[in-house]
Amino acid sequence: MTDIPQAESRLAAALQRVETAATAQREKAETERARLAEEKRALESRVADLETELNRLKRGACAEIDATLADIDAVLAPEGGGNGGKVDGDALRAGPASAGREEP
Repeated sequence: MTDIPQAESRLAAALQRVETAATAQREKAETERARLAEEKRALESRVADLETELNRLKRGACAEIDATLADIDAVLAPEGGGNGGKVDGDALRAGPASAGREEP
């Protein structure tokens, strides 16, 4: 009969070890989850910053293209031409096929 109390004692000790290990694993998982959430927020912020910068660069590039087309218009205007000396920026952006021409 003395074996039963010893077995109960060993079982209680084993249960305590399992509970301690489970608590440690749970805390580790919560710490990792928090770290990953912070990393996700940082990456989302970086993506937003990059998208903002990309849009700024696109606007700048479009402004440069428009200025270049205006310069071309100014050069062609005195000579006249099929389009009153104007370069059709929309046709240039769309490519040769849109103007009824095929690419070479």
